[in-house]
Amino acid sequence: SVVKKPGESVTLSCAVSGFSVSDYYMHWIRQKPGKALDSTVNYAQSLQGQFSITKDTSKNMFYHVAFR
Repeated sequence: SVVKKPGESVTLSCAVSGFSVSDYYMHWIRQKPGKALDSTVNYAQSLQGQFSITKDTSKNMFYHVAFR
């Protein structure tokens, strides 16, 4: 659980081993309590620009940033 103040962004990171992030895509999935799984890649048009999904090949990491 992550708690942030209004206006602060949230960054989730995922370090991987055994393969290179340059060869794969990452899909971030969320699940709200009592709700079905939801892909953050397929978010509503109204949320465009509020999320960023990136990767850093030098660190072999994926990132998901939610801008608030």
